[in-house]
Amino acid sequence: MTNRTLTTKLLGTLSYTQENGTTMDAVIPLEGKEVKVDYSIFEKLTSEDYFKDIVTLTDQIPELHLKAKKTILEQFDENDTLTIYFEFHTDELPEEVLEVTECDAIENVTKEILIDKLVLSGVWFSENANNELDLTFDFKLLPEVSDELLVVRFDNKGEITGLTHES
Repeated sequence: MTNRTLTTKLLGTLSYTQENGTTMDAVIPLEGKEVKVDYSIFEKLTSEDYFKDIVTLTDQIPELHLKAKKTILEQFDENDTLTIYFEFHTDELPEEVLEVTECDAIENVTKEILIDKLVLSGVWFSENANNELDLTFDFKLLPEVSDELLVVRFDNKGEITGLTHES
């Protein structure tokens, strides 16, 4: 079993075991607020490069969060995944959407408002099918009432590689 200590500027010292990985509640400063997220590093990672990238990307979470939201806004009108994700909420949970957006009618809820209200609920690192490190952000629009996720994946350089809708 490999035990590792990773030192980040954002989260401090993290303990990692190859057998269990790392799982913790992390408080991360995002857009002027302290946000509690589920932070995980999956088990069975052994590459020294992975650990270096994990430290680097962990320290970049606030910037990557902004990059993700900017990309969602840029792709909002032409990306079917985004359309399905947000339409699910506005069609199936309109009262809850109005409450969280503080709008008086669904037609007044803009894409900018919806994206602003996305909450980063999870951040995790894992190895993908190509044996490369992935960083995944799980966003929720209505974390109290919906388990629907808008997932943004990054490569080991912090470039966005995909947007998916999961539940």
